[in-house]
Amino acid sequence: FSNPSEIPEHVKANKRYASVENYDIQSCAEQVKKDYGKVDILVHSLANGPEVKKPLLDTTRGGYLAASSASAFSMVALVSAFGPL
Repeated sequence: FSNPSEIPEHVKANKRYASVENYDIQSCAEQVKKDYGKVDILVHSLANGPEVKKPLLDTTRGGYLAASSASAFSMVALVSAFGPL
């Protein structure tokens, strides 16, 4: 998620995320700036998708496109948030 307003309620309530905060890109960038001041290198990896647990050859076109779309936009969001650092 690019910022806190994009996080759906069902994700916020999920046991994996309910006890944590600042797991969106904007909040993470703000914390990194506060803690370290700058970033020397930024690594981006393929985003999560609905079929990420399947073997590669069992991935459907829809599953691939969902993961690719999320990954492509998350790269834009990361550079937008971390680039100024």
